[in-house]
Amino acid sequence: MLPTGKFTSPANLLDGPTVNVSTRTATINWVTDRASDSSVEYGLSTGNYFSTEAANTNQDISHSVELNNLSAGTTYYFRFPMD
Repeated sequence: MLPTGKFTSPANLLDGPTVNVSTRTATINWVTDRASDSSVEYGLSTGNYFSTEAANTNQDISHSVELNNLSAGTTYYFRFPMD
């Protein structure tokens, strides 16, 4: 059997996440133990995330994803998908 080139488990979180917030934007930064894409699911409550996720498909260990057009004064929740 030939290797598929895919990992069978998600990258491990080494540092972060840290979140920088402005009026309508939030930038989420984190570091993983191996190169992987950068995906964040976010929404208005835990477990109830929007159908679209913010992502960067570059394979990096240092990750940064920006959430735009957020509503001022609103609390948002995020998680890293474990696909």
